[in-house]
Amino acid sequence: MSAMNDNKDIPPELENTDLESSEELDQLLEIMDSQAESKDLSVRLPVKTEETDSSISRIAQRYNDLVEQLENLTQEIERHVNTRTSKKSRINNSLANEVMDRKIAEYALAEALQQARMANKAKSTFIANMSHELRTPLNSIIGFSEIMEQGLFGDINNERYADYVNDIHESGTHLLSLINDILDLSKIEAEAMTLDESDADVPELVQYSINLVKNLAERKDISLIVEIPEDCPKLKCDHMRVSQVLINLMSNAIKFSPKDSEIKLRILVEDNNAMTMIVSDKGRGIPKESLEKIFEPFTQVEDSSTRHIEGTGLGLALVQSFVEMHDGRIGIESIVGTGTDIYIYFPTERTLML
Repeated sequence: MSAMNDNKDIPPELENTDLESSEELDQLLEIMDSQAESKDLSVRLPVKTEETDSSISRIAQRYNDLVEQLENLTQEIERHVNTRTSKKSRINNSLANEVMDRKIAEYALAEALQQARMANKAKSTFIANMSHELRTPLNSIIGFSEIMEQGLFGDINNERYADYVNDIHESGTHLLSLINDILDLSKIEAEAMTLDESDADVPELVQYSINLVKNLAERKDISLIVEIPEDCPKLKCDHMRVSQVLINLMSNAIKFSPKDSEIKLRILVEDNNAMTMIVSDKGRGIPKESLEKIFEPFTQVEDSSTRHIEGTGLGLALVQSFVEMHDGRIGIESIVGTGTDIYIYFPTERTLML
């Protein structure tokens, strides 16, 4: 009895088994050790028939039942893992395909955008190079019509001819103005425009601009008011382009202002010598929804009261471009029924104290 108790491989409840039972237990433990090492759950322990049933046989049967349940559970887990893995693999493949499709679409979009930019630049370059071909015949038409209008070689006897000559002159001048705007915008887009900078006297620059819009204002009995500080600094700029900015702004203000009103041009100088030019009118104002696109090319504020006013919608787009070329900024405030203020800001680096 004590010898059997010294065998640690035999459970206590089997101490009284005979030699055959001991050999059977050894065999059982050996198979279990082998299975633990191989991790093969398909292996089953030998089980005796009912006639030769024993405690060892019953333990083997219970062990086989347990291993079978464990094997079934393991297989179920493996099926579940395989299903999840397959599902994740499909999702990953789908995401990879979507990422690839997006990259292809982005590449195609970038390619199309580059081609569009190249085509637009080529168009702008072409139009900019057409400057001479477009302006020369128009200048001839305007020049000849002026000669006929002034009667330098004799009077035009028929009044209808005189009216026609006046119409030709006005139409030619208007068309030349439009072509100049289009050519300027094309030069800017083609990066072909440069500034001819000098130290401009601001009062002289303002007076030059006022003289070019004075007749337009007089036709509507509009007063042009100018406010310039006595110690106004000089402005380092392209005199022609800044004059064009003021002319465009004041011309727009005149077009959209009622008769017998006033337009004010103010020059403000800050403590750091930064300069702000403000053109104010008391016109009908601009709706809020139109302010967001007011500086876009070929954009015009249109309603039943302004539809008759001519123009291409390039004036403010050119103004913004010219101001930005001078390192400046442009802003606008407008109230419908009250008027509009447009601000042109030039930084300190652009001003020169006298």
